[in-house]
Amino acid sequence: MSKDFFKVKKGLNIQPTDPTSLEDLEDGDIIIDSTDDNRMKVYDSSSEDFASVGTGGTSGNFLTEFEKLTPDLSNVTSVVDTATFLPIDDNNKSVKATWAASAGYIQYESAVPADVEGQGLMTVWLKTSVQGLTLSTTTDGVVQSSVPVIANNKWKQYEILYAIEGTEQGFRVEASGSVTGDVFIDEAFVG
Repeated sequence: MSKDFFKVKKGLNIQPTDPTSLEDLEDGDIIIDSTDDNRMKVYDSSSEDFASVGTGGTSGNFLTEFEKLTPDLSNVTSVVDTATFLPIDDNNKSVKATWAASAGYIQYESAVPADVEGQGLMTVWLKTSVQGLTLSTTTDGVVQSSVPVIANNKWKQYEILYAIEGTEQGFRVEASGSVTGDVFIDEAFVG
């Protein structure tokens, strides 16, 4: 199987690397399996097996062109921004969410096909200097897993694995306390 899959490198560009064997993989590594319609899979070292990640491949994004979607907002404003975007972004735009001395969130969700289940992957790039934000996966509007957002005003990619369930999956950037400032959101993937 060593030539039938590619490990996905984490970093600015998602570029596949070619591991020589399963021993090159660590628990939680994401691979692209060329023997299974280029589906993305996550490696489980305890079982030495793979679980599908969403619908797989590069087309498995439930949030395709998320900038065109209308987000769920709570005490936050948002606009599509063409001045600040991830340098590797093909469409040269991001979403700018603004908090003005408020707690609140911006959330994107999209329908999950009825015949899809298993392990999902949410990845998104964020850039902010606002302290006290969290990034979460959501299922039907309910927060599932969360990580703190780093406030250093540099683009950072976040990845969270989640269980695909419910009718809608997505992500939320949230301030539980009063904050002021902007968060730029780009290259969102939920699948």
